[in-house]
Amino acid sequence: RNDEDLVKARNLSAQQSFVGGITGLGISFLLFGFAQKIQADFDGRALPESYQVRQITVTVRTIVEGLAYLATFIYAANGFGLMALGLQKCLNNIFLTNLARTIKIFSP
Repeated sequence: RNDEDLVKARNLSAQQSFVGGITGLGISFLLFGFAQKIQADFDGRALPESYQVRQITVTVRTIVEGLAYLATFIYAANGFGLMALGLQKCLNNIFLTNLARTIKIFSP
């Protein structure tokens, strides 16, 4: 299975990487807005008076907000990684093309 994944990664074009990166970054921006709305909604509500209920409420809020921001980070990191992969593939294509031309020029 790992060999199949490596072959797929090598066959991934720069354009596909850029499109995937832009998609990941777009999703992360949407998730960031959603996470901010969740946080604003939680901040607008009063905490209960009971100590135990307040602690449970704060814990649930923290978990929900943390998961929302974690999902945002994961999509943003994947988007940036795919954009970097696309850039690397573009640069490799440019340098390999120039290298091939140089070898043709200097070979007898």
